[in-house]
Amino acid sequence: MTDYSAQRPPAGGYSAPGPGDYSGRYSGPPVQARNGLGIAALVLGILSLPAIFTVFLGIILGLLAVIFGLIGMGRAKRGEATNRGMAIAGVVTGAIGLVVSVVFIAVGVSFLFSHKTQINNLTQCIQNAHTTQAQTDCQNQFSNQLGH
Repeated sequence: MTDYSAQRPPAGGYSAPGPGDYSGRYSGPPVQARNGLGIAALVLGILSLPAIFTVFLGIILGLLAVIFGLIGMGRAKRGEATNRGMAIAGVVTGAIGLVVSVVFIAVGVSFLFSHKTQINNLTQCIQNAHTTQAQTDCQNQFSNQLGH
């Protein structure tokens, strides 16, 4: 029978455990950091900012950035990821994109409901206009109605 306690580990490193050696000196290969969600959150958060000018893309990208960022922050807290800063930046930019998109949509819907009569008048006027000048007159009339 071999006596493993008599063997010395190599200089400057750890030896692989022998049979019955559970001293905790060797913990196995290091765990790979999973940084994909933090990076995805940051990219989606950045993309959500110019997407606020679309109808719903800013909401979708912002929401995904917040979700991925929160998951990435959780991984970083558990030591499974090393890019907590990227995850936080993804949450922040995603939240900004999400909030601004919702505000833009709310303002647009509010405008449509508060100016429903003027919009219907403009639509009917343009449908009845047969020349470019008549369409321009319809637009000017609509602008004057909004100004009052």
